[in-house]
Amino acid sequence: MPRFRIDIEYDGAYFRGWQRQAGELTVQESIETAVFNVSREIVCVHGAGRTDSGVHALGQVAHFDISKDLDPEKLRLGLNFYLRKDERACVINSCRLTNSSFHARFSATKRRYIYKILQSSSDSVILKNRAWWIRKHLDIEAMRRTSNMFEGTHDFSSFRCSECQAKSPIKTILSSSVYETRHEFDRTIVEIHFCARSFLHKQVRMMVGTIAAVGAGKIQEDEVAKMLAQKTNNRFVAPPYGLYLSKIEYN
Repeated sequence: MPRFRIDIEYDGAYFRGWQRQAGELTVQESIETAVFNVSREIVCVHGAGRTDSGVHALGQVAHFDISKDLDPEKLRLGLNFYLRKDERACVINSCRLTNSSFHARFSATKRRYIYKILQSSSDSVILKNRAWWIRKHLDIEAMRRTSNMFEGTHDFSSFRCSECQAKSPIKTILSSSVYETRHEFDRTIVEIHFCARSFLHKQVRMMVGTIAAVGAGKIQEDEVAKMLAQKTNNRFVAPPYGLYLSKIEYN
């Protein structure tokens, strides 16, 4: 049976996350409905990452199987036709045939996330639901030092939500970096980039919330070290709308 890989971009503000939920509009359901409208086959679309409600994607990857021998480009155009027709903020950027051993989730070797913060005295209409607005001045160098603390292999028990179903809290962060871009009207866009094979549920948002708390002077850097060492409760969770699943990498 032919297996198709698709690369997806979506605006998380319109969805209740990736995973299908009864009575809720999700990305998975929207794409599965579009596939049915094109192929008249009921399929399960397997995503590389189960993004939460409000989280965006620039480079989500998914796969599904269809018994019909369809042209990938025509399939992509058909899916986008129905996704646009339903006015849902999701687009298929590429569609290709792949081998049966490929699995969007389990074959992934790296996942990359970007979190965007708007540091400014005034909010932005354009960036509404696209970045976390923080009025207070942020110490970028302190945020960079804190970000570096997460690199490597750690027990991230303090950076997982109570609903997390991962068997182990131990994860390896391959890279963690903070960038800033200054704009007019004393506005600064801060981007925090993370790369790892996989993450715990809400781990990225908790790490960002903690980094921002240090930048805003709410906590000191040594308290972050205690969080990693002592597995304490973490009260700092960044909102979902600043988070972007930017890229999934495969061998």
